[in-house]
Amino acid sequence: MINIRAKFESKKEMKTKTNYVFSTSEKINEMEEIQLIGSIGYLVFNGDELNKQALEIARNKKFAVNTEKLSPSSELRFSIVRLWQQSKEAIGVEEYYQREMKKINDHYKNKVEKSL
Repeated sequence: MINIRAKFESKKEMKTKTNYVFSTSEKINEMEEIQLIGSIGYLVFNGDELNKQALEIARNKKFAVNTEKLSPSSELRFSIVRLWQQSKEAIGVEEYYQREMKKINDHYKNKVEKSL
């Protein structure tokens, strides 16, 4: 697996596929490059600066998520990030995360207040 910073350059639509072109100033060693040719993988790309933890979870999980190895807080963060991706809201991931965490926190605050 490679992990590099890249810039989206262009898109070319064809009959059976779409080619996306990314550029980078980082170097990939020759052995990794040879293994990449013709291989299928996953691309995680976001123009916003993603929260480091959320990006790390996405890298580690390759979208086939095995949440058993995550801490409960990391699992929750990953789930919220996935919800943000599905929502297509016009806000950044961190703002979405903060909003959802406030909702969760308010829920438990209310439960505590009711039990007093």
